[in-house]
Amino acid sequence: MADDERSAEARAIAERALGRLLVASAPTSAQLIVLGGLVPPTLARTGVPEPPAHLGTTDVDVLLVTHHILRVPEGDLHVQIAGLAGYLLSKSAAARTRGADKDYYDLAYVLLYNVAGGPTEAANIVKASQLADVLPGMSSTFVEIRERFRDDRANGARAHAREALKVTPDDDQLILAADAAAAVNEFLAALGQ
Repeated sequence: MADDERSAEARAIAERALGRLLVASAPTSAQLIVLGGLVPPTLARTGVPEPPAHLGTTDVDVLLVTHHILRVPEGDLHVQIAGLAGYLLSKSAAARTRGADKDYYDLAYVLLYNVAGGPTEAANIVKASQLADVLPGMSSTFVEIRERFRDDRANGARAHAREALKVTPDDDQLILAADAAAAVNEFLAALGQ
């Protein structure tokens, strides 16, 4: 497995690393908030239709400062997971500044499959959250994100499709890109951006 290869196996390794970090940092682990690639599956809906599996991650991103139980060999650990609003805003910023395929993939994945129901519902949660005050300051971020997902040929939409095909290789790349573009544009419109 390459160091940057996202997969279920890599995700399991990252989860074990997080478990070790939490065990080693106890009792301060209640102040760790998990961000990054471990988060999208926890924000995805369950049930019918079931979303596709998430591609995974190769690392653990935490913020030192919702609740989720992480099952690791050492036992169940309680860990804070970024909420939907915080995750979408931080992932939007990451997609703008870093612009890695995984950022575009994660952003569109959470917009498509979130527990709130979809992009408009996710935007409503952001607008109703304590983070709503930061939206005006992120307007240039949203302009760039909209451009990167303007249609199924835009860089962000195509990057999402490339990453999604690693999980569901039989899917149609154009449909995946179009779905990503539609989700991001619906989200931004619902935010008023």
